[in-house]
Parts: sequence; C-alpha cells; structure tokens
Amino acid sequence: MYLLTGVLGLTAAAAPYALGYSGNSAALYTSLGVGAVLIITTVLEWASEGKQMWEYCVAGIVGAGALVSPFVLGFSGLTNAVWTMVIVGLVTVLAAGTKLFFRRTDYGY
Repeated sequence: MYLLTGVLGLTAAAAPYALGYSGNSAALYTSLGVGAVLIITTVLEWASEGKQMWEYCVAGIVGAGALVSPFVLGFSGLTNAVWTMVIVGLVTVLAAGTKLFFRRTDYGY
C-alpha cells in the first residue's frame, strides 16, 4: 500500500501548482498538508520492519479529512481543488480501510 499512498501524497502536494489553485491559501495548505502526511506515512511504512497498523489508521484519518476539507474549510467553489481532495481522500480511505478491515491474520496453522 505504501506505493499507492506515496503516489497519492505526491499528487496532492503537486496538484495546487499543476491545476492552478495555489492562489487560495486554504486549498494550497490543505493539499500540501495532506500530501506531506501521506508521504511521511509512506516513508515510515516502507522503512518499518514489522507489520504495524498505525500507518493505515493515519492514512485513513487523513483521507477522511481530505474528503471533507473543501466543504469545511470553504474552498468548495474551486472545482479542481474539490475533485483533487475528494479523489485523493476517497482512494486513501478505501486503501486504508481494505488493509485495516480485510487483513489476513496468520495463526501459524
């Protein structure tokens, strides 16, 4: 999953400049913040040796925050910013939810 969250983080961080909504500070800082947290989570997940679940919890919370951020922070009029945050948030929540709720447990049988 770390490859997917890394790509989503890079997409969120680059989107304000690539899609032209860097003039709105709420949209800019939200995209940069979501991107930074996803990238940091990706690096920590990649570097960890054991199977830990906190990375997926963080990614899920950040994804849910990205989903609601355009409407809560008041940049719902910027179509590019809304779609970026909704798509990044939805894919992140689905990926993290899949890892959290459908993980295979190994009982040693």
